[in-house]
Amino acid sequence: MWRNHRSGSICTDIASVFCNKVFCTSKYSYTAKYKKTILMPAGIDTNDFKYQISNTKIKQNKILFLGRVSIIKKPDLIIEALGVLCEKGIDFVCNFYGDPLPKDEEFYASIKNRVKDLSLDSKVNFYKAVPNYETPKIYNEHSIFINLTPSGSFDKTILEAASCGCIVIVANQSLVGEIDDQMVLKNVEPKNIAKTIEFWLNESDENINKASEKLQKYVTEKHSLESLADKICQEIKNK
Repeated sequence: MWRNHRSGSICTDIASVFCNKVFCTSKYSYTAKYKKTILMPAGIDTNDFKYQISNTKIKQNKILFLGRVSIIKKPDLIIEALGVLCEKGIDFVCNFYGDPLPKDEEFYASIKNRVKDLSLDSKVNFYKAVPNYETPKIYNEHSIFINLTPSGSFDKTILEAASCGCIVIVANQSLVGEIDDQMVLKNVEPKNIAKTIEFWLNESDENINKASEKLQKYVTEKHSLESLADKICQEIKNK
């Protein structure tokens, strides 16, 4: 069984009894508690999701949110953090790509209204969701990718963005010790998010490039499609 989500129930527990092995990608997944659970690579196609040399000025100070617009991903806190940066006179542009489910339409509207309240209209843009095959280009047009999905789930967009050269700022604690500590938020208060964004916006090109290269190497070595295929074959042989 493959299940990677922070939520679970007695049904999940019962299902696991009938499995030889349980796979997940996060140590904070509900299923990580089983003795038979094995942590797996996420399976990123690094041939498609890769850094493309481009004019760094095009992506300078460009921040990206890409994914379904929902309360669990906390885009509202990102907006509040951007408001803090704006008050400090920090230059940036933040693009949001994604659509809400019908139940989150009102939430999405409230986010857009908050952008107006904070006078962020010239700095924040909203775009419709795009097919996955179009996202490598979008990642490569931005310098920072933000994902505030809590620990338990493991959004592949984090690794896709990292593989494309973005600096990632995340709330997922399963990445502690795996990537730069300055990329993993200890809390998701707007002021702390803003502080972390500001840190990376102010870093030198040399340090940004080093951090980006480390992220790309991390994805290639631990979460590539090839790594996943090898791991699955290994686990099947060892059943």
